[in-house]
Amino acid sequence: MAIVKMKKVSLVLFDKYREESLKQLRDIGVLHLEQLEGRGEEYEKLSARSEILKSALLIVPAEKTEESIEYMGIEDAMVKADEVFAESEKLKAVLDRINALAKEIERIEPLGDFEPHLAEKLSESGVEVSVYEINKSESSIFAANNAFRLAETKSKMYFAFVGALPEAVENFDGFKMPAEGLNNLKAEQLRLREEYAETGKKISEMVKYRELLLKALDDSDFDLDFELVRSGINTEEKLSFLTGFCPVPVLEQLQKEASKNGWGLLVDEPAEEDEVPTQLKLGKFASLLTPVTDFLGILPGYREHDISFFFLCFFSVFTAMLIGDAGYGALFLAVTIVGMIVSGIRTKRVPKAFFLLLLLSVSTIIYGAVSGTWFASKSIMEISFFQNLKLDAFKGTDTEQIAVVMGISFFLGIVQLLIGVVQNFRKNFPKLSSFAQIGWFAVLVAIYYLVLTLVVKRAGLETYPQEMLYVLLGGVAVIFVFGGQEPGKNFFKGILNSLANFLQLFLDVVGTFSDIMSYVRLFAVGLASVKIAETFNGLGAQMSDGPIIIFGIIIVILGHSINIVLGLMAILVHAVRLNILEYSGKVGVEWSGFKYEPFTINKEN
Repeated sequence: MAIVKMKKVSLVLFDKYREESLKQLRDIGVLHLEQLEGRGEEYEKLSARSEILKSALLIVPAEKTEESIEYMGIEDAMVKADEVFAESEKLKAVLDRINALAKEIERIEPLGDFEPHLAEKLSESGVEVSVYEINKSESSIFAANNAFRLAETKSKMYFAFVGALPEAVENFDGFKMPAEGLNNLKAEQLRLREEYAETGKKISEMVKYRELLLKALDDSDFDLDFELVRSGINTEEKLSFLTGFCPVPVLEQLQKEASKNGWGLLVDEPAEEDEVPTQLKLGKFASLLTPVTDFLGILPGYREHDISFFFLCFFSVFTAMLIGDAGYGALFLAVTIVGMIVSGIRTKRVPKAFFLLLLLSVSTIIYGAVSGTWFASKSIMEISFFQNLKLDAFKGTDTEQIAVVMGISFFLGIVQLLIGVVQNFRKNFPKLSSFAQIGWFAVLVAIYYLVLTLVVKRAGLETYPQEMLYVLLGGVAVIFVFGGQEPGKNFFKGILNSLANFLQLFLDVVGTFSDIMSYVRLFAVGLASVKIAETFNGLGAQMSDGPIIIFGIIIVILGHSINIVLGLMAILVHAVRLNILEYSGKVGVEWSGFKYEPFTINKEN
């Protein structure tokens, strides 16, 4: 369980063998290339092709279908993409026309159905007919000039003049005659709606193209990736140059291939300013965390710690405390097992996410069982089997149980934070600055006792122990002496650095109090979850007699469902936060990494 060590690699190739050499390099699939910028006509062409396929996939419905078209290559797929675009453009044009007709129908509907061309025929015969649509507030002007009133709506009135226009209305805009009568427009609208439905149906049927388009996009991106490297590579005279990073365990493969093909190869340690990709080598247990980090899109930086093991350990315990109910854990376990069976039958493999859910479900059942919570039901807890599972520490009064859970929350917090400090010490040792972590260890312990004294108020800790004050002051002194030390710099200059940053040191020490207090959320959210469940159980119990029992059952099921959803949200908000902020902060992990992605022929890599 570690971050795989990388070497910086510089390759020199003969430019006339550029394409052949890059294909050989791609076949090895071990070198993560530094960022390149594709250029040239071929690159632009391939880039445009991939974009066309992506756009076509956005139009084709993302539905499963048993009917599919055999993949005959990218060019055939491009023809299918053109068909998709043609139908999509037709659908858009029809919809635009329908919307335009709807506006036109709304505009002329107050006048009813009439033949617009009659006005032109009358005009040709020397009879001018002028129609106006005006606001009601202006209607008196038209009425006073003997206009014919044609129609009226809530806010508009329609008038017509036959013959010459009075001077009083010359500044008003005339009513624009439609191209067709009302009934013709409605008939056209009906026809277009049928055409729209038919075109939409055709696009829905194009779901059979989806797999074909996906394969074509995969192949197109594969070609594009190669062209990006081929066209983006630096060249000088007859040589081409590439730089990248190679994991040490597979470096020998690259060296052998370079020797075989006559490539120039320079292997060096990554410089401090180099952006090195991260490749994690995880054990089976720690790898269960992968679904979480992939979902969050986080990865430790190359020079940071891999904290996956402890992250997963505490994440599972935090989840158990936040859900806090063995009944919910049993439900999660049942759903997980069913999901694993179904996935195994359908795909012959079980995604890692199910194994993570299995761990979290079992953790929740264990914590809920020992704390005596099964759907927050007192009736279940009266059963001797479940009563025997409950630890004595959780059998006291409500106040005593609250103190126990709060104490567990803070204990988990201090243990996780101290592990972070130890990891930070190991990472920086033997630098002088690493000894500042000893000071932080002492400060954390002292602040932890302060939290127990002020918040938990455990027996025997009614007042803050005087020896802890000495531990706190000693820890601050150690941090002050070693925290500002820098490699190759004078020892006393390091102390002066600490003096210059004394205010920040003070704030960081105070911040450890809030770091430990952050873990109270495990107690608070878990308690809130139990109280919500108890409330819905109580409401259901009030409707347990007669026909209304059905409503009581509905209330209980709905209430627990809401509580489960809130619990799942709490995992994302709180269990994740405590690991990636409080814990990671102590270890010095900023999650600044990016994935090792070698130039390879393996498209899944």
